[in-house]
Amino acid sequence: MKFIEIPVEVYDLIPEETKKQMSIDSPRYNVYNTKIIMHLTHYETLFPSDMKIDGEEITEPTYPFPVYTSPSLEFSNLLASEEWSSNEEEYDI
Repeated sequence: MKFIEIPVEVYDLIPEETKKQMSIDSPRYNVYNTKIIMHLTHYETLFPSDMKIDGEEITEPTYPFPVYTSPSLEFSNLLASEEWSSNEEEYDI
């Protein structure tokens, strides 16, 4: 499964009704609320990419934002990073 990390400003371009219809109305935000993670298939549906045909060979689409494969060490490291994991400690009072 593939995921894409997109800025909140791009996510906010999607109409609320579309978000609800696609069940993407409560995405995972980073700790700064500046980026979200979305399934690449949802992103492709909303923002179709141009596939290039080089002769008879179709090249993979390119994306303007980072794409991750799950499971992978790279994706696991992203989710465990300070940007995506709050690591809040609980204190007994």
